[in-house]
Amino acid sequence: MWIGGVLAARCRAGLQLFAGLGAIMALGEVLSVPPAAAACAPSPVSSGDIVTCTGLDTNGVGSGLEDHVTVTVAPNALIAPATAGFGINLTASNTITNNGVVTGSGGGIQATDHNTIVNTGTIGGSGDLGINVGTGNGITN
Repeated sequence: MWIGGVLAARCRAGLQLFAGLGAIMALGEVLSVPPAAAACAPSPVSSGDIVTCTGLDTNGVGSGLEDHVTVTVAPNALIAPATAGFGINLTASNTITNNGVVTGSGGGIQATDHNTIVNTGTIGGSGDLGINVGTGNGITN
């Protein structure tokens, strides 16, 4: 009988341990950290969007196909894409206001024609390009 009592006690201990592990796993799911959100929103950007950037953004803004976008980079914000390219890459008729830092391996900002770019921050890249634009652009630095 004593052996049965030991066996029963060990089974109860095993069940308690199993229940405790289940509670810890459930707590871990409740306390899990959500994935980090991009510091520029909305992301990804679409034509006509109004984009605000705060904090660190490693995605960059635009794929080079978007137009009529308004981008505001807040002071102390940093756009530095983890992949090759420009920090901001848009096409035509965009308004970009940079009060932070915009950089990329290709350059800081690339936009084609009829854009307005106002910079009170820093724009650069690991290449020679800070800003690469086409025709009819207004740039204030």
